[in-house]
Amino acid sequence: MSRLRWLAWKLGFALGLVVVTTGVLGALFGWWWRAVRHVVSSNWLDGTVFDNTLPVLMALGLFTTTLGIAIGALARRAVTAMAVTFFTSAAFLLVCDHFRTRLATPRRVAFPFEGAQPAVLNDAVQVDQWIGTASGKVYGCGTCVSDAAPEACRARLGIVNSVWDYFGYDQMATLQWTAAGLLLGGSALLMALVVWRTRRQAL
Repeated sequence: MSRLRWLAWKLGFALGLVVVTTGVLGALFGWWWRAVRHVVSSNWLDGTVFDNTLPVLMALGLFTTTLGIAIGALARRAVTAMAVTFFTSAAFLLVCDHFRTRLATPRRVAFPFEGAQPAVLNDAVQVDQWIGTASGKVYGCGTCVSDAAPEACRARLGIVNSVWDYFGYDQMATLQWTAAGLLLGGSALLMALVVWRTRRQAL
C-alpha cells in the first residue's frame, strides 16, 4: 500500500467519524433548541447555541480535529501534541467569541426614546445601542445620563430615538454558513499541510 493511500485511509476514517458524530449531535441539539428557545435562551448568537448547532458544530469539529492532526504531524509526540492541541483549541474558541459579530453586517433600527421596542427586535440579538436624532445622527447611549437635567440635554441635542444595531433571527443561517465556510477552509489548509509533511518524513 502506498504512503498516500495509507494516509488517505487514516485521515478519511478520522474525519468521517467526526462528521457523523458532530452531525448527529448538532442536528439533535438544534431540533431541541428551536422547540424551546423562547423558554431556555433566545440569544442564538451566544456560543452555547451558535457553536453547537449545524453547520458550525460539524465544521468546528473538523477544524479542531485537523488542527490536532497537524500538530501531531509536526510535534511527533503524542502527549505534547495533545497538550498543545488542547490549549490551542481553547484559545481559538475564545478568539471566535470576539469575531462572531463580524461575520455579517448588523442591521439598524430606530424607535422613539423610551418607547416600546418594535416587533422586529423580538427574536433579534442586540450588538450595540445608541441614542439618536430624527436626522439619523447617533450618540453613545450614556450621553446626557450624568447631566443634571438629562431631558433638557437630550432636547438640546435633538435626541428623540433609541437606536439598536442587531442581528435578526433570519440572519442566523447566513452567519453560521459563513463561519462554517471559514472553518472548512482552515481545515483544508491544515490537511494539505499534513499530507505535505507526512509524505516527506519517516512514518
